[in-house]
Amino acid sequence: MPKTTPSIKVDAVLGFGAKIELCGDRCSETYEYCKKRVAETGRTFIDPFGDILVIAGQRTIGKEIIEQLIEVIHSFVAVGRGGLISGIASYVKALRSHVQVISVELQDSNCLAVSITRGKSVVLPPVGIFADGVAVKQVELLPFSFAFRFVDDFVMVNTGQIYYAMKGVFEEMRSILEPVGALALAGLQQYELPPEAKAVAICSGANITFEKLQQVAERTLIGSGREALLSVHMPERPGALHAFCREVVKHTFLTLLRLNRPELSFCAHYMPNDQ
Repeated sequence: MPKTTPSIKVDAVLGFGAKIELCGDRCSETYEYCKKRVAETGRTFIDPFGDILVIAGQRTIGKEIIEQLIEVIHSFVAVGRGGLISGIASYVKALRSHVQVISVELQDSNCLAVSITRGKSVVLPPVGIFADGVAVKQVELLPFSFAFRFVDDFVMVNTGQIYYAMKGVFEEMRSILEPVGALALAGLQQYELPPEAKAVAICSGANITFEKLQQVAERTLIGSGREALLSVHMPERPGALHAFCREVVKHTFLTLLRLNRPELSFCAHYMPNDQ
């Protein structure tokens, strides 16, 4: 597993009696290490994404969707190396070709969308590690061939939108998802669905440490669009902070005037000229 794997996931696997090696910060690095270990030890490597039998097992999720959610016409699936969406899409499209299968990826690790656009499996530069389960630089060749044939559309989301999706699940279901688990739902929330469309999002994991919930709570307003996080670069010289604050006050005041909100004009007097 990557070194960034949440401890709750590591402990759960240890509970099954497995021996775990932590290597690399991203799934791609861990994957390369696994291949190296196979060459050194002669062990059998079971590919969790690109093995045809693993993909066949993922098709059971598509089977459940078709049997239990008859009216669904949009299926949103989180994508890392592409095994999950390959299984779901190939099964669903074989029986209900009108159902749309939509790939959801993080903006800084969208290897499938880039590969489909270019018509071949490409390797991305270093990717973000926010969602460890999909922090990959390249989609597997076999999943790529399935996705190229069966995936209908793509949507990219950011971390704030994932946090907002996690909050929604908690408030509605009293369940806590990990970032990867909420990725598909975040994509559904950002996608422009037709009126009265029936959609399903595959929520694929709940391995999140208690300590990370504080970070999630702080960022949900950003994901909902009700709050913004800004980064400002200022020159290292006396008076730079004062000049910045003066500009903020000035533009805030002008904005309030445009919004016709005179009751909030106290902002213009927040910082006296001599401070």
